[in-house]
Amino acid sequence: MTMWAKNSLGQYLEIKAEYTIKISPESNSIRIKANFEGFLCAYVIGDFNDWKKDENYKLVWKPDPNDGRLKMIKDFLFIEGMPDGVVEYSFLLVDMDGNELTTSAQKDRLEHFKFIWHQFDGGLQIKSSENVVTRGISLDLVAIKSSIHDCNEVVDVKWSVFPKHAGIILNNDSLLVADGVDDIDEILVEAYSQVDDLSASRRYQIVENNHVPGTMVHFIKLNKHYSGNDFIWNLWAYDSAGVGHEENFTAEDDFGKVAFVQDRHVIARKKTWGSDWHNDWSKQTLSFEIPANLRNCYIISGDDKLYTDLRTVVAKTNPRVDYAVMDERNKISAYLSHEPLIGTEFYLYINAERQNNVNTLIKDEKRQVVFTNLPDNIKPNDLVEIRSNTRFLPYKVQMRNYLNSFVYNANDLGITFNDETISAKLWAPTALRVELLVYDAWNDAVDNPHSALIMHVDESSGVHSLTMFRKHHENKYYLYRLYFNEIDRDGEQYTKITYAVDPYATVIGLNGDKGVLADICTSAMYPKGWESTPRPLQVNKEDAVIYELHLRDFTIHESGGISRSTRGKYVGAVEAGSFYQDTEGNKFTTGIDSLVELGITHVHILPFFDFATVDETRLDDPHNRNWGYDPKNYNAPDGSYSVNPYDPILRIIETRTMIMEFHKRGIRVVMDMVYNHMSDTSNLDNIVPGYYFRSDSLGRFTNGSGCGNELATERPMVGKFILDSIRHWLIHYQIDGLRLDLMELMDLNTMKLIVNLAGEIDPSIIVYGEPWRGGDTPLVNGTHRGAQRDQEFAIFNDAFRDVLRGNNSPARGFVNGDQHNSLLGWGVIEGVKGSINTLTSKPRETINYVDAHDNYTLWDHIEKSQYPETLVGEYRRNIPDNPFDSELVRQNMLALGIILTSQGVPFMQGGVEILRTKNGDHNSYRSGDDVNAFHWQDKAKFKPVFDYVRGLIELRRKHPAFRMTNRHDIDESMTVNALHNNEKSGVIYTLYRNHANGDAWKTIIVIYNATAIDNYNVNDSLPASESGVWNIVVNHERAGIDSLAVVENGHIPPLKSHSMMVLYA
Repeated sequence: MTMWAKNSLGQYLEIKAEYTIKISPESNSIRIKANFEGFLCAYVIGDFNDWKKDENYKLVWKPDPNDGRLKMIKDFLFIEGMPDGVVEYSFLLVDMDGNELTTSAQKDRLEHFKFIWHQFDGGLQIKSSENVVTRGISLDLVAIKSSIHDCNEVVDVKWSVFPKHAGIILNNDSLLVADGVDDIDEILVEAYSQVDDLSASRRYQIVENNHVPGTMVHFIKLNKHYSGNDFIWNLWAYDSAGVGHEENFTAEDDFGKVAFVQDRHVIARKKTWGSDWHNDWSKQTLSFEIPANLRNCYIISGDDKLYTDLRTVVAKTNPRVDYAVMDERNKISAYLSHEPLIGTEFYLYINAERQNNVNTLIKDEKRQVVFTNLPDNIKPNDLVEIRSNTRFLPYKVQMRNYLNSFVYNANDLGITFNDETISAKLWAPTALRVELLVYDAWNDAVDNPHSALIMHVDESSGVHSLTMFRKHHENKYYLYRLYFNEIDRDGEQYTKITYAVDPYATVIGLNGDKGVLADICTSAMYPKGWESTPRPLQVNKEDAVIYELHLRDFTIHESGGISRSTRGKYVGAVEAGSFYQDTEGNKFTTGIDSLVELGITHVHILPFFDFATVDETRLDDPHNRNWGYDPKNYNAPDGSYSVNPYDPILRIIETRTMIMEFHKRGIRVVMDMVYNHMSDTSNLDNIVPGYYFRSDSLGRFTNGSGCGNELATERPMVGKFILDSIRHWLIHYQIDGLRLDLMELMDLNTMKLIVNLAGEIDPSIIVYGEPWRGGDTPLVNGTHRGAQRDQEFAIFNDAFRDVLRGNNSPARGFVNGDQHNSLLGWGVIEGVKGSINTLTSKPRETINYVDAHDNYTLWDHIEKSQYPETLVGEYRRNIPDNPFDSELVRQNMLALGIILTSQGVPFMQGGVEILRTKNGDHNSYRSGDDVNAFHWQDKAKFKPVFDYVRGLIELRRKHPAFRMTNRHDIDESMTVNALHNNEKSGVIYTLYRNHANGDAWKTIIVIYNATAIDNYNVNDSLPASESGVWNIVVNHERAGIDSLAVVENGHIPPLKSHSMMVLYA
């Protein structure tokens, strides 16, 4: 701004200046921040100091804690206050030569600056749960002593109401106008505080009761920001089955926004959108269950509790420390709900002792306080708290990244068995004390253990440990009980007690609610033949053909012929001799026999570690099922796939039996791992609060997974936990591969350690995952697309997927209607070469696929993308007796054919070989068996399709030309072109030459015709065979390695539309 200063000669000089004045009548203070360029200092003069120069009113240069800029800053306290009215003031500036100049608001005369002062008197106000009174429904009332700084004090008052009426009842801060009171439309409520001699009144309109059941949900944001140009807050309400819908706010009350909700569960969510108007839930509260028969409930943004009374709401919306965290050894940051009053001071206490030598920086405008120069000897379990001289209540500092200094490197966390003893170790550096609780049964009350064993802590690492006799405790159930120094939301200190399942538990009870002290390395835990059954041989990772399945889906349907007791179970997946028999007596292999017949090398099994969403006590319920991407206990098998989930030992034997039988049949096992989030944060938070999951500056869980939380893999002890878990599965269960969910949420350093660990155990173990995430994350070095280059792990190549069949909307791609798109043509060429120019360094780094458990099945996608009007239940109709007469069938086979003859690692969703449909259900994670199950009668119906896919797999496995391992061989041995060198032609062909990669066939040609043209002639565009003839091994109806026909140069038969051909010479 521009102001003027009068010098000793009476001249008015223009000066560059900026300043702010903050007025706080509640604390009888003002704060001035000024920047007078070219001046040494300044004095504030005015009515409040009789216009006299006073050292107590001197402004000196110092850094502004809010932005770091040098400013003249000073707080002024008026102990006795100032009279109401206009206050005039000015500045006396001192220049470099000691000259004094008086500032003016005008350039030609002296005019002082002004502010208006109103003495704070803290009047009484009436607040209520609604702005009207509804007949027959109670209105909650509260009287508060108000504050201009949103700091309100609940006052006990005497209530009265006018007019008087027998049907109007006012009692215990609640007002009820009975249904029968029809002659009164308005009432006056009065409140009087005898202690303060204060009174208040408020008028309410009376409205009719519509008698619709439900609850008024009040959502309160302290900053009042409920909507903006690119965001809006509303509610997501859902019932006990998880079916939900949006509820927009329809009213305002004295505290925030209000919506009427009839469901029993609710979440407040922030909906944002970008330039493309793509909606995204960028922030959300916890999920709250609304108590029955409740009229009003209150959600306060940033608070993890649902409140039901106004007195508590007032207290919880007063100034407080929202979050305080120690991420570094010498720094604590605290975040405040309100801007602190002038004169507010903050103090650091450790174990109730004030720390006088710390540095405190108050960033009032940013509502932040920073403490530095901390004591050297802070222990993780110390009670470190922040206190204030004003209404900010004491708050406990959360230990977060500071705990990274307390690392335990040995590989014996959890339970370890010796000959006569059992060792237990738990990393819990912030706990005061830990006990191991022993139970006799899975359903013993948590707080009523058989015995409680005190653990001893190593303060250097934070590990609590004990040793117990094996003969007394083996096969008992156990939990940990932890004790913490804590401060509640009212600032009161107490001892917090939590219970937790051992995160390292390898044996668990029903529903994973307790661990079991059982040794998984004893012979009793091994099925017969376990130790003598090796992994199936695999030379190179490019040799893999991966088949994805869900254990329940694979065998649950009766058409699979699996024994009734083992359908959908671990052992059912490997039951030999199962088949489907059609009405003519023809038998078709099912289950594992069908996989062996198909010829795949790896079975990728959706999560079978312990997950939360299937209740193991009611496994007969066909709707009690889930994919399993909601981890509960990472290191033990889930009980829902056991024939007896009540037996904690049996599930381990069954899991090993399944893996062993797959190995015996030449099939490796890939385990689907979900180390990016958990179904519930409470168990790990009960052990080390705030450490295992990423959080923002206010301690709120970030949601990069889209599932409400994300594991902080970059923190040493979280990364170690993941590595220890993977080591456990690879060694103790002979797992052959790892598929990592939402891999972009895993830091690249941890990913490299995972790959190194797998390679040390067995170099043939394959590691791959999803190079994306489900939402915004603070992680900066996630494992994204391209990060896998030269790192010996692979990623799902969604770019190649979308080129082939379109994006997940579902859109069209090269094989299903957009074959003349030149960009897609180039995309096919690049994908067939293993994406070595855009994504990979080696072919093994790309997982080539066209469908997986997420989104539509390949059949549903291809049909829906071209026939969007297709309704649920109307998929895969009218397929002729010869399925290859169907364009849709040929498009499916063309997509699979490209994947199986491209460089890289092919991956297919289970059932694609029998044209599996989910009838348009594109997210069937909790849909019933009727949608998800393998319907094995489809194998009989589409046996030619099965044989076609089997033939393609055989071609790939028998011919190394399709399994090159490096860029050099690809560049030297194969050429991929569009027919006629026209990328819009819709026809792509690959030429393999000179016994590519040691192949027995000297020359191979693969042609992909994605056009709708039948009898497509390719003879004028293909090279001639040196021998003069070509052997055809794949056409539009048959595939394999045996010659279907021998043709001369120039007489290659025309291609069927939407088909492929493979020839060799």
